[in-house]
Amino acid sequence: MLSLRARSVTASVALVALIAALGGCGGPDVDLGSGDQISVRSGEASIAADSICRQVARSFAAAQRESPRTFSQGAVVLERLIDIAREGEEHLAALDPPAGSAEAFRRYLQARGEVVAQLERARDAAASEDGSAYERARRKALDGASQRFKLAVRAGLDGCAKVERGRSDE
Repeated sequence: MLSLRARSVTASVALVALIAALGGCGGPDVDLGSGDQISVRSGEASIAADSICRQVARSFAAAQRESPRTFSQGAVVLERLIDIAREGEEHLAALDPPAGSAEAFRRYLQARGEVVAQLERARDAAASEDGSAYERARRKALDGASQRFKLAVRAGLDGCAKVERGRSDE
């Protein structure tokens, strides 16, 4: 039987892996085309959003090449993921919603913002070595994946929907 500390560290590693599958958002390692600006022609918002979601998933994977083995390592990785997620949210929010999908797009962005909040909770739990709080953040992030998938589909964001399902292939 694993000790409480060993189970907590295992939960930490599992949460970081889970968050990678959720897609998060953009980041310093993300090449979104022309620096910090995204130029999108009318009617191409869904293409740009899908590209951002896929690039974010790749950035999340890159940030987690090595699994953390301690809470402090987990907190460092989570801080990087939070930065990636926040920048991605900014890029997505700068887009005009796809035609006829403004409400679904808004709700999808809101749901992705909730992932950022879970990342922050997980980071704080890792910093205080609170395995129970870490596990709660992991479960809440997992529970939201299905809803984010549905919202991405409703918004016409097929690439983002794939990311929410843990697939970021193009």
